[in-house]
Amino acid sequence: MLLPPGTAPAQQAELLSLPYVTDFDSPAAPGPWQVLNEDAMSYVRDASEIYQIASGGKASFLRDGAANIHQMVVTPDGDFDMQLSARLEAKTGHEGVWLGLYDGADAFVAAHLSVNTKGCGSLLSLSVVNQQSLALQEEVATTQFSDDLFDDGPLVRSVCNDEGRAQGDALITALATQGFTLTLERRGPLYAARLQMADPAGGASIDLRSAEVLRLTAPGRPAFTLGQTSRAGSGESTAQFTRFSITAPAS
Repeated sequence: MLLPPGTAPAQQAELLSLPYVTDFDSPAAPGPWQVLNEDAMSYVRDASEIYQIASGGKASFLRDGAANIHQMVVTPDGDFDMQLSARLEAKTGHEGVWLGLYDGADAFVAAHLSVNTKGCGSLLSLSVVNQQSLALQEEVATTQFSDDLFDDGPLVRSVCNDEGRAQGDALITALATQGFTLTLERRGPLYAARLQMADPAGGASIDLRSAEVLRLTAPGRPAFTLGQTSRAGSGESTAQFTRFSITAPAS
């Protein structure tokens, strides 16, 4: 089922039985998924992954009509861990991966892993974003907690020296070569983002969690996409999505 630009499904979603896991290993049988605002020239569902391209700086959960948002037609109920394993090639230095419950640019809660380049080099951020319209008002309210992982962050103290720049560059490269897992956690009305990946320097595995945002009503259905900011311009970003799962949290 493909939807025209700027639209999202209005019907009530069926509930999803947990656990749900897919390795995208059956392109002929895509399962309970649809592609919003499909641009068929910019993604390929292959045997074991979805390979996606973004360009033009317009791909984002925050932008109406963003192309190739992969969305389920069912939704989980109650607490969950929604996980997306991927590889991200940060070619422009202004891209990232979105994962969350999505019902349009003004109605979603999501985990966002993003690369942003400025000053001394590329930075890496982990965010949880809650976007919703205010009752009886036209304004859209955004609640966001972002952790800069390189700028006095837990992974790199500063990329503005040779040692820190090398550490940061190695981690950005590892996003593409070794991959990572991005998680949106729901516990009651609280949502948090989590990043897990191997340490390219050979240290302990990286496992970081954001602060929590509060949302009383769950928006939309599970979805993910490759995003860019406007600063990417005409540059091209690529990602390979290799595994998606939604599981009940361990007791």
